[in-house]
Amino acid sequence: MSKLSTSLGEINYTYRKSINNQPTIIFIPGFGGDSTYFNFKTIIDKLPDEYGSLAIDTIGTGASILITMERLSKNILKNIWDVIDYEQFENKITVVGHSLGGSYAMKLAVDYQTKIDSLLLIESCYSEIKEAVLSESSDFQSPESVEAAKNSGNLKVADFLQVVNPNNNETAKQKNAEIFFNAYGNPIIYQKKLK
Repeated sequence: MSKLSTSLGEINYTYRKSINNQPTIIFIPGFGGDSTYFNFKTIIDKLPDEYGSLAIDTIGTGASILITMERLSKNILKNIWDVIDYEQFENKITVVGHSLGGSYAMKLAVDYQTKIDSLLLIESCYSEIKEAVLSESSDFQSPESVEAAKNSGNLKVADFLQVVNPNNNETAKQKNAEIFFNAYGNPIIYQKKLK
């Protein structure tokens, strides 16, 4: 995993450079605290060797959880472009967004129309959240099941094994569950605002 210091804090990401002018695929996860790379690992591992890939734990997710942070959509989008600029992308960009990440993917496509070649949205979130991200005007609450576990004061790494990518091997699932636990064990993640 690579690290990049930005004005918003240290960002962790996994990047593979494309070859022969093939596209780079940027993966954006839904709401959560687990690793973007481990979320999409089974897909990334099956990409042709010539394709590039970028999986960023943007501010407030995965390995980029900070003690103090503003997990705003504009900051998440800035994190993505900080890494793109740092790695000096010169080829076509495809953005894959899952759930809430689909809203961020659409926002990227709107803001950077000349740089984004295509979008793939998986299980796009319901329209109110999509509109909140695009307008950057509303608060967003954590999923009820995770909120209940947080409120019980009884979070364990094992609680997150059931919600990480089940297609990964046991080592990858354990690592992602630990990342997810660390993220949701940090109460700042619940202060996410989409503005």
